[in-house]
Amino acid sequence: MGKFTVERSRTIDAPAARIWPELLDINSWPDWKPFIKASSWTGDALEVGSEFKMNICVKGRLSAPVKVKVVQKDEPGYVAWTGGIPHAAVSVHSFKLEEKDGKTIVTSREDFTGALVFMMLWFVKEEDLVSLHDRWLDAIARRVAAKK
Repeated sequence: MGKFTVERSRTIDAPAARIWPELLDINSWPDWKPFIKASSWTGDALEVGSEFKMNICVKGRLSAPVKVKVVQKDEPGYVAWTGGIPHAAVSVHSFKLEEKDGKTIVTSREDFTGALVFMMLWFVKEEDLVSLHDRWLDAIARRVAAKK
């Protein structure tokens, strides 16, 4: 079975309580994350078991539909969701918020597992995935700064 992990962190000049609601405002993602072409979720509160959809552009202009399910949520410090094709290529994407001195270290981590993970990496290179995680973090930092 193949396994691959991407992990990136940024320090954002804001408390976790300001970052958390932006991170979970799934329906607004296309407004401030240019690599998310569409996203949708219906419900009152995002909880473990909640499912949502997004069209994400990893590289270039081509976007791929992704359906994910929230597998862990510890407010306001950790959320993880999973999606993919069982046994072939599945990912768990998580965000961890660690507040210190009024600033927050936000870590975006994605673990890919499955028999076809290395085949996936022929099409989507490691640097593309690293760039995607950097873009997630940069977008969150810009969004929070714009709402000061």
